[in-house]
Amino acid sequence: MMSKYGFEKGDLLKWTDYVKNESVVGLFLGMRPALNMNLAGDIIVLVGDKRVNWDGWQCEKLDKGEWTCK
Repeated sequence: MMSKYGFEKGDLLKWTDYVKNESVVGLFLGMRPALNMNLAGDIIVLVGDKRVNWDGWQCEKLDKGEWTCK
């Protein structure tokens, strides 16, 4: 099922902090429960081995070829 942002489970997302000029990449797991949707961090993302909440509007989906492994 697609989220309101167009993300599907398993999508690779990038969140950027434009103040610090830093980006983080994570795996989209799903939306937070409806009761918590008005709180900051409305999507659930796996970053490393931690589940974190991000603001979906601030994320972009990475398409195949936009990341590289080194």
